[in-house]
Amino acid sequence: MLDRCEAWEDVATTQNASPHHRTIAPSRHRAWSGTRGYCHMNKMRLEGQNFVELNAPTDAQIRQRVLALRSTGKHSYASLTSEDGSYVQVAGGGATCMVERFDPATGKRERAFHDKPNPTFPDGTLLVFGAGKLTLKSDEWFAADAVVEIFLCFKEAREYPDAVHWRPAPGF
Repeated sequence: MLDRCEAWEDVATTQNASPHHRTIAPSRHRAWSGTRGYCHMNKMRLEGQNFVELNAPTDAQIRQRVLALRSTGKHSYASLTSEDGSYVQVAGGGATCMVERFDPATGKRERAFHDKPNPTFPDGTLLVFGAGKLTLKSDEWFAADAVVEIFLCFKEAREYPDAVHWRPAPGF
């Protein structure tokens, strides 16, 4: 298991989309300022395809839900939303995940990427999941364990791992 928010050397990245969220944003390594006060009180909501919504989810619940995701099947996306409306979301599952974040204060949605492009998934490869299809770049594919760490960093208003970067999400 990776230590939370430590640099990732061999992790692929992915992004997701849920019917509830269309965009994601914030800063490069940190949870954006709008979430800081709420994260410490854990006024978060964890939602996902065919999952019962959880208010104030524990780390173990977040880990269990994200690790249960699969690109095909009944659980293929999830989101963690703070009280101010900012969120992180994931689409896909296993080794084929995509992550986005949204900041309602700026209206920016951003997609996560990392330092190690995945040669198995060249630019333009489609992620097909329960809410549709997304075209990803080779550096946007993440493994589920890396997504867990991103979600926990968001929940706890901690800096994201050094290897996780953010760019504007396509189409927004």
